[in-house]
Amino acid sequence: MGMTASDRTAPSAITRYFSAAALALLAFLVRLALIPVAGAGGPLILFFPVILISAWYFGLGPGLLTTALSAFLSWMLWQ
Repeated sequence: MGMTASDRTAPSAITRYFSAAALALLAFLVRLALIPVAGAGGPLILFFPVILISAWYFGLGPGLLTTALSAFLSWMLWQ
């Protein structure tokens, strides 16, 4: 028989926070790769879906971490 919803366990806090940080870093790296194609304008557009995905799947704390990391990394793009 297959697993039911009650058989699954939630990921640990470390896994959720690490995954949220990895998503923010991935969005940053994709944005860096797109600079020759898209230019330096609009550095925030890739961070919005990452923040929403992180908050939806991992919870409020990881969502806030992704928001803070995205804000810092987008500020780095503008420097």
